[in-house]
Amino acid sequence: MIVQGEVRGVRDALRRIGGLDKDVRKAFLSALNRTQQRMRTESGRKARETYIVKAKSVTEQVMLRRGSASSLSSELRWKGGNLPLMQFRTSPRGVTAKRPRVLKAAVKRAGGNKPIDGAFLARMGSGHVGVYRRSARRRLPIQELYGPAVPVMLNNPEIVEHLENVAGETMEQRLEHELNRRLGGGTS
Repeated sequence: MIVQGEVRGVRDALRRIGGLDKDVRKAFLSALNRTQQRMRTESGRKARETYIVKAKSVTEQVMLRRGSASSLSSELRWKGGNLPLMQFRTSPRGVTAKRPRVLKAAVKRAGGNKPIDGAFLARMGSGHVGVYRRSARRRLPIQELYGPAVPVMLNNPEIVEHLENVAGETMEQRLEHELNRRLGGGTS
């Protein structure tokens, strides 16, 4: 009789251990997805330290591939072409009735506004406002001027190293939190 009670206890313990694997995988997945969200936010913040661009312009260019319980991996990529110069700092900031003599723009925080020869602000029929320059001496064609692309901005070795450090720290903190939450452990 005692042997059967011990066998039942072992079976229950084995069933709980089998469930542990599932809980640990879910905790890891939750921590991974939260880390990915943090990386997206941090990339916008870090880009703003060097470039004069809205964080939204950077985070909109992020492609997320969320992790799944089977693969336990996720992917974060920056996509997109060059950002219109209007998304950086320009002077004047919008189309005015009186055209300025010189249009000035700044892309990086280190330098101030610099004049751009032959550039002007215009509102297109679609409502898009941009910085343009004539391609020829005639009135048309005109071409819009652009700044750097988000992948180029974030490919700076300092930024990459910072994002890797933040990812490691965040993953460690979130995994501990999720394991405590799912396995019923106390806070440490």
